[in-house]
Amino acid sequence: MKKITLLNLITLLFLSNLISQVPNLMSYQAVIWDASGNLVSEKMVSIKISILQGSVTGANVYSEMHKVQTNINGLVSLMIGIPLTKNIFSGRKSLFRFMAKK
Repeated sequence: MKKITLLNLITLLFLSNLISQVPNLMSYQAVIWDASGNLVSEKMVSIKISILQGSVTGANVYSEMHKVQTNINGLVSLMIGIPLTKNIFSGRKSLFRFMAKK
């Protein structure tokens, strides 16, 4: 009985560790409009995602390009951290310091 309880405890700890792994990704959705205010539906668009340090004029610490298709409502969905095009990015995700104290 003690062996079964110990085995169950080890299995539970192992499974909880597997479940708690979080990917280094962030989902992003946007509705795309053109310069005239018209919805851009069912078209390929290129989107550049940049993470800037400190402010909107800060240093670019990470950027990547995505080429995605809008749906009928002009919506695009992508995952930041995985460029949909082959390796078009700069910076290293491991260097992000979102919680840095000033």
